[in-house]
Amino acid sequence: MPCAVNSKSLEAFYSLTVLYPEEETIESLRSGEIDWEDVIGIAYEFLSPLVLYKNINRFNIRDRFRPKTIEKLKAYYLNTTAENVRRINDFLKLVHRFNQEGIKVVPLKGLSLILDTYFDEGLRATLDFDVFVQGSDVKRSMDILKDAGYEVDPDRPIKDIMRPNQGQGYRISAPDKFDVDLHYRLFPWYQERYIYRINSLDFLKKEEEFGDLLRTGSQALN
Repeated sequence: MPCAVNSKSLEAFYSLTVLYPEEETIESLRSGEIDWEDVIGIAYEFLSPLVLYKNINRFNIRDRFRPKTIEKLKAYYLNTTAENVRRINDFLKLVHRFNQEGIKVVPLKGLSLILDTYFDEGLRATLDFDVFVQGSDVKRSMDILKDAGYEVDPDRPIKDIMRPNQGQGYRISAPDKFDVDLHYRLFPWYQERYIYRINSLDFLKKEEEFGDLLRTGSQALN
């Protein structure tokens, strides 16, 4: 973060990069001495310019920023939306194949946030999709992905950097598709057992929340 950031700029950044800011909070910023370009710089540094852009429009404070800054944010938002819509549509087609095989799929991380928190495909850029399946479904899941054109390499596990032999999933890629991180645990087994004291299989209950949404979307595309 730049060393000379104004405290008011930081306040504005924190206020405008939450999903649902309070109107009163934003009103208090309108009269403050804020370096709005600093706010933009902080947002990019902390990977949150898209949420910032959403709130700039929501509270009609575009006039606080340079026109070129707003145009840049708008282009980033529109490009992210278009790319995410394409990727989500491709993902839903994969979900249809998983459903046909009776495999439960639960989205994780960015994909989960887009589907059930942001409700806006333009608020988070995605480079890959993380999904969770039951350990006993990993082999069939890999077969589905292979049939869909993915390069499945079981020797590319997702590993804990401190304990490289303790995996929790596989990274799967294709030249012209988004990467898929196929998880069968949320954390390496020893972390689940001794640190977090959880059982990844309990997370499959989340499929009940996402299942109807994913099935509806995948059926509409197939």
